[in-house]
Amino acid sequence: MGSMLELIRGLLRDSPNPEIGTSIWRAHTGRVSDSFTAEEQACEILVNSWLDGRIDIGSVLGLKLVQELVRDLPRHGVPASYRARFFPSATPPTSPLQFGPPPRGGSQGRYNSTGQSALYLSVDLFGLKAEMERDKDDTRRLYYAHYRPIDTLSVVDLSDSSIHAALHLAFDRAERLDTSYEISQKLADVVRSFGIDGMIVPGVRGNLNHHYCNVVLFNCRDWEYWLDTSHPPQELDLYVGAGSPLA
Repeated sequence: MGSMLELIRGLLRDSPNPEIGTSIWRAHTGRVSDSFTAEEQACEILVNSWLDGRIDIGSVLGLKLVQELVRDLPRHGVPASYRARFFPSATPPTSPLQFGPPPRGGSQGRYNSTGQSALYLSVDLFGLKAEMERDKDDTRRLYYAHYRPIDTLSVVDLSDSSIHAALHLAFDRAERLDTSYEISQKLADVVRSFGIDGMIVPGVRGNLNHHYCNVVLFNCRDWEYWLDTSHPPQELDLYVGAGSPLA
């Protein structure tokens, strides 16, 4: 049996309407699909079936499709990035080493279940602000530290506009606030299953003038070597004028 894409393309080869012709704007990732094809629609139906946890052949095929698409993605190093944390106003951080990953076995995150390691970063300061703003309060201040580029790790870039629309759908959906962690963790487990060290994912809390990406690292045992200790932690002002990136 060939790949799932070959199977779908074979079934749709004689489709009377290969170009559905809709334009889709996905949240605040900045992605626009201007020629939504019958193939893309069929793939998204299968992927949604799997993400929704349905017990049917569509779900089985959706998982297989995601596995094949992730397996064939090119591998990249990790770009320079930032990690932010809230600290009590009276006790600001004194070292970048206070910006490592959460303890293993801690609480779950969007792309890690309880007991799994994950280090969450953003590639620019606008992304940090967008991600952290909803958790602000009057008793804590937000600080960030720098992470250097990492060429010893292998990650996949799921923010790349050239990847298949089915992966766009899956990870745009995973980043939505109303999406349960069960869905995003299923996607992360597929990436983990190929021995990939992490992934670059689209941020969905941007605006029309600025889009950003996040980095999620599953292999974070050497995080102390990746920190740029030449820069002390810096405070990040959560107030930004409309449409003004922080970077």
